[in-house]
Amino acid sequence: MKSSPVSTGDKLATIEEFIAGPGTYQWIDGYIRASILGVLQIDLAQRVISVRNFRSKPAYPKPGDNVLGVVDSLSDDVAFIDIFLVENRDVKSAKFTGVLHVSQVSDKYVKSLYEALGLGDIVRARVLSSRSPFQLTTKTNQYGVVMAFCNKCGSIMKRRDSETLLCTSCGSIEARKISLKYVVK
Repeated sequence: MKSSPVSTGDKLATIEEFIAGPGTYQWIDGYIRASILGVLQIDLAQRVISVRNFRSKPAYPKPGDNVLGVVDSLSDDVAFIDIFLVENRDVKSAKFTGVLHVSQVSDKYVKSLYEALGLGDIVRARVLSSRSPFQLTTKTNQYGVVMAFCNKCGSIMKRRDSETLLCTSCGSIEARKISLKYVVK
């Protein structure tokens, strides 16, 4: 079983590939489409595709959860992160805010968060607290920036080494606290 979020009317598969299950419909164009907003469910063994409603309650982050978020605001000692995904859980329907303090960024000394993050960067972090705003940490090497954007031109940056990124558009080199799961190598 695989799952991912879908919207009403999204093309899910062709009628030759799968059977339309709950939360889907067959359209005259030969596609199976989502009839509700929810989570895509694909049963490869039975060849059935369906959509399950989102849970009525959002999946609140809990201590120990891994989350993905976007750096919304940044200062020398605190970053506010808009959490958009709690890993290994259904997609949430509410917006959550995480707070990353400079002391929780790395095991190494970091004087300012500007040395580790950039506005708009996508960050993978671990949740430390159970209330909003959720306290976050990126101390181990599996956590940190997973996608960054150049501060000069806004292009996606490529991993250069374990601590710096390179913009292939303008040539800028910037420091970040980079996760081992950084997307662009």
